[in-house]
Parts: sequence; C-alpha cells; structure tokens
Amino acid sequence: MSRTVLLDSGPKLGWNLRQYYDKEFINTLVPFVNLRFAQHYTRCFDDTMDAAFEMRIDSWKLWTPLTIIYALFGYFLSESTGGMAIFDKPAA
Repeated sequence: MSRTVLLDSGPKLGWNLRQYYDKEFINTLVPFVNLRFAQHYTRCFDDTMDAAFEMRIDSWKLWTPLTIIYALFGYFLSESTGGMAIFDKPAA
C-alpha cells in the first residue's frame, strides 16, 4: 500500500491520523536491529528468513567490513519503504 493510499484510508473510515512513520518498524537506531543489516545477513546465507531465525555465523560473506557498517549505520542506509500509520477512532 502506498503512503498516499494508507493516509487516505483512515479518514475515509472516520479515523484521525495520530502519527506516521516513513520507515519499517524493524528499522531502529539500535546496532544490529535495522532493516539493512537484516537484509545483508540473510543474503550472506540463503536469502531466506530461516537464516535470521537460526542465528548462524558460519558464512565467509558475513565476516566483512560491510557487515559492521550495516550493523552500526544500517538505519541511515535503509530505503524509506513500508511506512506505518497510527490512527485513532473518535469516541462515539
């Protein structure tokens, strides 16, 4: 869903926009907890979500300076996709 469609859908239901986030909820400033690092990590293995849940470290691709860059600065290197809107419904 695009940003425009998302933001237009709430008022059509009678809801008020409280806050809009332009980045994914997983994209945080906490080291290793950002979307860019998660994408890099899974691509170092088989590019599936299974790799993220297995917490593997046995790939030579993972042991590169790029891993540290994405781990520490991935928040700033992630694309602005998957925005999230918080709406509230007025009391009846």
